[in-house]
Amino acid sequence: MPHVTTHYRVYVAEGHHRQPRNGVTWIEPNPQSDAEVVAGTTITPYAPPQLAYLSNGKAQVATFLFWSATDGTDGQTTTSQTLHQTVANTPMTLTAWYLPPGGIGNGGGTGYIVDAFSDALGDFVDDTFVTVVGDPALTTEANVVGIVSTSTAHELIANGSVHTGESFEQWIGGSPSGDHDTLAAGTSGVAIATYHRHQIQLPNGQVPREGVVILYGVIQDGGGAIIHLGGRGGPVPVGPWGPFMERAFRAATVGSLSHGMRGAAEVARIAAADAMDAVKQLGAAIEQNQ
Repeated sequence: MPHVTTHYRVYVAEGHHRQPRNGVTWIEPNPQSDAEVVAGTTITPYAPPQLAYLSNGKAQVATFLFWSATDGTDGQTTTSQTLHQTVANTPMTLTAWYLPPGGIGNGGGTGYIVDAFSDALGDFVDDTFVTVVGDPALTTEANVVGIVSTSTAHELIANGSVHTGESFEQWIGGSPSGDHDTLAAGTSGVAIATYHRHQIQLPNGQVPREGVVILYGVIQDGGGAIIHLGGRGGPVPVGPWGPFMERAFRAATVGSLSHGMRGAAEVARIAAADAMDAVKQLGAAIEQNQ
């Protein structure tokens, strides 16, 4: 059975620095929990809205930010306090992330912690990932120090990808709209850009397993023939392939180009469904002509 580890961690905001990152990114006030879970089970751990802990002997109360779940190659994040995660056949790490109390702007004033989070790694990454609109100096400070002061309002734009190969997914915190996030003047909080690996897998068309050689029909939009590699029967005529090839190519192209775009997951789903339908039509045509 796959092993599942659950953590409740507090993000370290004091002395925050991204490039190079502080030696301690987070603290874990309580011991992790471990369990062996039957593959295919959906687990629903809960994160309380606040987490009490001690820092340097002083009582603190942190506020819930988001859940992350990862198997080391892929993952998800959610701002819901209850995580719904189906466990596959590989070990998983689940983490509830919290923000400590106190001012986080420069000099203790108002401001936002800005950072990038990898769903696959289940942790924060140090990439240059954000642009502060109209302010190159503040853009550098945001990526290097990881803090944007809000003595005035600012607009952030997240980069499309990070070094893990993951694409921008969402902003957590601020007032997000797609890859843009607005930080209002005089407010404080976090603006975390999460990155996710969008994997598009076109379906198997279920062409007869021994394989076929397709003659003429693909290279010209006219009648062609197929020859089974298994040797059974002679050439079997097939109709024009142009419409099928055009549809399959279009679906694959749309799915590929959606990578990193806003709404990419939905575009990829539609493209894969269209490719599946086209493949089914191909299979039906082959079977009909056998």
